[in-house]
Amino acid sequence: MRKIESEPDETQMQNFQIIVLGSRMAGKTTLISRYTTGSFTSNSSPTIGMGYRTKDERIDGSMVNLKLLDTGGQERFSSLTRNYYEYAAGAVIVYDCTQENGLKDAKYWLEQAETHTNYGTVTVLVATKCDMTEERKVDPEAGRALAKENGVEFAETSAKTGAGVDALFRYMAESIVKLKSNFHGREREDAVILHRSASSTTLDTDCPCPRQIPGQRRNGCCC
Repeated sequence: MRKIESEPDETQMQNFQIIVLGSRMAGKTTLISRYTTGSFTSNSSPTIGMGYRTKDERIDGSMVNLKLLDTGGQERFSSLTRNYYEYAAGAVIVYDCTQENGLKDAKYWLEQAETHTNYGTVTVLVATKCDMTEERKVDPEAGRALAKENGVEFAETSAKTGAGVDALFRYMAESIVKLKSNFHGREREDAVILHRSASSTTLDTDCPCPRQIPGQRRNGCCC
């Protein structure tokens, strides 16, 4: 007899905000759009001020609504962006791996997140456009090193191919749910330890290999 799974109780919906930070044209909007719509738009316009999209995830039998805040990367919007840090359960720091100043920009946004977010905020440093192997200027190891230096996780993604995108936000959702259920009056150091063990989803930390057969994994590749 086939086992019938019970439907999640939508009255128990948990709502979390994830703020997506990064410089202008780093790929924030296309990353969010890929996750929420499953499609890629190459001609998206720069975000003016603040926008958002939402998506539901089922985590351990419960429904979680993620509100993804798409921030304008221009300096003139920085004060507006800071208004949303306090309520963010997660922060995604985005940089363009095809730009030589990508990591320099990422350092700035990591500092902003460190300064303005609350203790226990789940933070991931994310390289975008990793399908553009010929144009890449920032090596994955440099991204991993910066993430390790700042005590956050690291992932590589491609909004165009979809590589690493679903895994990233699934990881965020699982980590936030687990962290919120355990993080009550703990110090920051404890929150980091909880974060590290919170999610069962593995982040894709290597860029897609264009010569690899889609659907197969080899040596950690996210294709």
